[in-house]
Amino acid sequence: MKKNIIIDCDPGADDALGLLLALRSKELNILGITTSYGNCEVEQAANNATKILKVLGKENVKVYVGEKGPLRGQFKADNLYCGEDGLCNINLEADIMKISSMPAYEFIIKTLVESEERVIIISTTNLSNIAKVIKIKPEVMNKIEEIYSISGFFSQTKGIDRQEWNALLDVDATKILYSSGVKIKAFGLDVTSKLKEEYALKLIKDEKSEIFDFVRQCMNYNETHSLMKSSILVDAMAIMALIKKDIAVYVKGFANVEEMKKKKDMIRFLPDESGNIYACIEYDFEKYIKELKERLK
Repeated sequence: MKKNIIIDCDPGADDALGLLLALRSKELNILGITTSYGNCEVEQAANNATKILKVLGKENVKVYVGEKGPLRGQFKADNLYCGEDGLCNINLEADIMKISSMPAYEFIIKTLVESEERVIIISTTNLSNIAKVIKIKPEVMNKIEEIYSISGFFSQTKGIDRQEWNALLDVDATKILYSSGVKIKAFGLDVTSKLKEEYALKLIKDEKSEIFDFVRQCMNYNETHSLMKSSILVDAMAIMALIKKDIAVYVKGFANVEEMKKKKDMIRFLPDESGNIYACIEYDFEKYIKELKERLK
């Protein structure tokens, strides 16, 4: 049986690769794509999502525009790392007809209320859209089976002296979601920091197609803008972990989130078998790259 999913993202080359994987995976039924701010402004993120849908000729998936900024404060995109379009300045054609007039939070609430089955949310962006849903209609959260989130640092890996970007973008939203009781499989710096450049090179080696050319261009752009080529691989990790359950190892616990002067310590993770946070600590990257390569062909 296909898994019903909503993808919450801010494309972004890394989000784009995640979308490509999800759209190429027959195990997943994508109910809709919601966008948020992050790699670019939220409207641009929505445009970028339609570019990926157009590349794959997906006509039946809609895009819903989400929050413009965090629950408190404002956001302004920095084009330094992701390009003016947030997508490495690669000239792909958008299809704005795929963008719905319904706001992202309304779509999520409507989908959860009307779904006969529980829904899985994959979040490869900040947690503002989901936090808004919780604030407006918290009772729908019991319709979420689990959330796969690229966020956080849970102090399970040594040598890291920073906090993860998505969690930092909206600390209030991170706190709301982590304390909601919803089952969250979190892929934070504890595991994403273990990605190596060799994995990126293995993915594109000997591959020639429109999709692999796009991935290669994104990697080259990253390399010329002080980023690792392998950073494009981060967001698709959450999607692959949903598809291939044995690819990841987790530690269960609770996560307390507080504003801290030293941002690395913003999340206090308490290992506990009764906790709702499943912090990923190990990942089979060799299996990941092999499976990703096959699905993108």
